Amino acid sequence: MTMNSMRRETEKLKKKIKQAPRIRKFRGRRVVHSVEWEWADWTKLPGEFIPLMINPGSTPPEWYRDYLALMSELQDPLYGSEICWNCAIHQAQSAKKEIDSNTKYWEGEIGKVSKEIRVSVERNEALRDVEWRVYNELGEANNRTCKVVNYFKCPYGKERRDLIENGSLASEIWENIKWYDQHWNKNDAYKAPELEIKWYHYGEPEIINVTNLDDIVKALEDGRFEKIAEEHERYMKETGRKIYTA
Repeated sequence: MTMNSMRRETEKLKKKIKQAPRIRKFRGRRVVHSVEWEWADWTKLPGEFIPLMINPGSTPPEWYRDYLALMSELQDPLYGSEICWNCAIHQAQSAKKEIDSNTKYWEGEIGKVSKEIRVSVERNEALRDVEWRVYNELGEANNRTCKVVNYFKCPYGKERRDLIENGSLASEIWENIKWYDQHWNKNDAYKAPELEIKWYHYGEPEIINVTNLDDIVKALEDGRFEKIAEEHERYMKETGRKIYTA
């Protein structure tokens, strides 16, 4: 074998070793490279995180549990990034970015539109501000920022678990608020579906002021928010919705 041939074979071997999973077996299942894993082969686990395609609704529960445990063991960066989508700081940052983007746009446009559109814009801006405050204050992001977006390398250390839990709770609060707003406050740009008309309460007395965080906090304490959440839950069950969507 010539030196060039040996060099080529060595490079191939290095590449193969580099691509091989760091863990060969995990909880009784063989770990393979993601491109080698075939869908529904529950005897094996992909060695990398595959977003969207794999979820608890499409896989055996015990396999999915082992899969996420493997991703945590490997501290897979893509999995770590996905966990962070629920973080209160990440969600507050995203909401603030949306506020800044819209503020910048309307600074030069607001004087060119009708009074009706201006009122609508101002209301939407108030809603965006409430969304940000839900994550920043109720979720306890507390004006902090993060550029890492990787749970396994979180700059906030032991607090990372609390930030995920707080963010998830804040997100549930906000999704209920959005659902309530669409189903109680009529929007001329949106038409309620005929088959779901019973879930729309246009013209009925307001339960909460969605543009006022103080009122939302009071609603969480005095039971008004619970009434909305229960109605939302009934809506999801009857319509077959799996997530908090309109």
